[in-house]
Amino acid sequence: MDSSKRLEGKVRHASIHAAGVVITGEPLVENVPLYYDNKTSLVSTQYQMKELEELGLLKMDFLGLRNLTIVKRALDYIKEDLKIDIDLDKLELDDPKVYELLKKGDTLGVFQLESRGMIALLKKLES
Repeated sequence: MDSSKRLEGKVRHASIHAAGVVITGEPLVENVPLYYDNKTSLVSTQYQMKELEELGLLKMDFLGLRNLTIVKRALDYIKEDLKIDIDLDKLELDDPKVYELLKKGDTLGVFQLESRGMIALLKKLES
């Protein structure tokens, strides 16, 4: 039981934020433990944002250019195939069809809303 209490609330797996970057004036290895992922060859910190901030480090989340390219291509394909020109600056923020998809948990591919936990939460909010 004592061991369980010490483990409660601790991180249980490694994950990498899709757009997170830690900014520091000296090599990161001087400040935090690092993790090397053999599959992706990525090096990342083992600390979360809160711990990084407590150490005085800055964590920024940047939307990668690759993601912007994907959005641009999707808009181009929609325009070419369906003859619909979508202006992202003029999208309605209260579209009932969007809310219907959210209530059903149909959020695969939607950043921050596609995990099992978020889908379950969205479905609970509807009832």
